Parts: sequence; C-alpha cells; structure tokens
Amino acid sequence: MPMDERQPMIGRLWSRLAATISGDGETDAPTGSRAYDPKRYRRLEDRAAGIRHALKSSTLTDRDRRGLENNLRNLELALRGMRALRGKTD
Repeated sequence: MPMDERQPMIGRLWSRLAATISGDGETDAPTGSRAYDPKRYRRLEDRAAGIRHALKSSTLTDRDRRGLENNLRNLELALRGMRALRGKTD
C-alpha cells in the first residue's frame, strides 16, 4: 500500500486509540468506577489485539511501528491495572 493511502488509516488508528484510552469521561463515582466497566475493558482488549495484528501483518515505517509498539505497551499496562482492580490475576 503506498504511503499516501496508508496515512489516513494510521491517523484514524491513532485518533481511535486516543479516544479508547481516554475513555468516555463518564464515571459513576469519584473513585473511577470506569475501571470496572466490562465494555471498556473489552474495547481495550480488542484495540490491543488490533494493534498486534497490524504489527504482524502490515508494512509500517519504523516511526509508525515504534508508535504502535508504545501504544500496545500502554494498553497492556492499562489492561493489567484493570484486571488488578477487578480482582483478577495476571
């Protein structure tokens, strides 16, 4: 895929990832009950799986690859924290 065709796809991925990580901004309590939301957890898992797939199957520039790998690490840390808050073990 030529770079100019891939660029909008990568931009959409970054914007969707930022929206997913930041969440909806809605919490039920000041304690951050958003962390217990199973829909949010599932969305984060799906996003991480999508990034893993993109890293395996697409030809990315070094800069894009580093950015996706960094975002994948951040998602995995967020998922680990959510599992800990929900009482699950890694």
